[in-house]
Amino acid sequence: MTTATDEQPMTMIIEQSQPQPQPAASLASSGKPNRKLDLDHAHNVANPLVSLPPDALVSVLCRVPACSHDALWRSCRAIRRTLDSDSYASERAARGLAEVSARLVPGEELYDRDYPDGPEDVSISDDEDGPWNPDVDFDSDDDENLTEEELTRRDAKKERYRAKIQAQREEYLNTWYSDLGTYDSSYGYEGITVDITIDGVRSGSVMLVLIPRPWGGQLFHEAADAHSQELQEVGWTLCDCRGRPRVRSIKRADAADPVGNAGLGGFLHVKKVTIP
Repeated sequence: MTTATDEQPMTMIIEQSQPQPQPAASLASSGKPNRKLDLDHAHNVANPLVSLPPDALVSVLCRVPACSHDALWRSCRAIRRTLDSDSYASERAARGLAEVSARLVPGEELYDRDYPDGPEDVSISDDEDGPWNPDVDFDSDDDENLTEEELTRRDAKKERYRAKIQAQREEYLNTWYSDLGTYDSSYGYEGITVDITIDGVRSGSVMLVLIPRPWGGQLFHEAADAHSQELQEVGWTLCDCRGRPRVRSIKRADAADPVGNAGLGGFLHVKKVTIP
């Protein structure tokens, strides 16, 4: 074993001209000796980063932008283990190097999450064949037994089925969803979901409820009660029937504000926060 001089970085070279005897347990099934070194930080010519101690390797990899993590993860097993470790995630977050972003999830995407397989209980019917659902009634093994006319009729049914699925999807989106998220057509409140992404991976979320506060309406408490008991208790404690602040500290702070926005706009309630 030799080491470099003081002017050059320290390296380690394993001399293999005279291989040392290995125990029987280290022999591979083929009878050849297993040449995998037991040294924790042996110098790797193909990837010198592997020769670093674990804490130093974490410190170096923390500075890699998230857009390069996928390629870095595929480079070697040692780096893959480091990127997947809790120490790497905590170190990157503690140094403020983690790339955190928030994104509003639109209603159409929430619908696809709620109904990943599409609308439920969709079927079509006609006077001749009765109710029909291709997920239940269609079997591709029967193609060879069908006539040309029957195949044409079946394909027409499939098109009608797809059209009905799309129509029902549009109806759901227009009735129960909005650009902000979910929508209640009775009281007009909206459920908002914000996804929290850390280094390109969805890691948490914030769920909110937005209740409108019209000047002429007195349905604020009813809307809060229709949503949940939790929101009803918060609404009755903080606001009057129009959604205006009733707590003295909030009213004083609003009076001191030149704009006085506490009584304007919607009432935004934080329903749930999920963090990694």
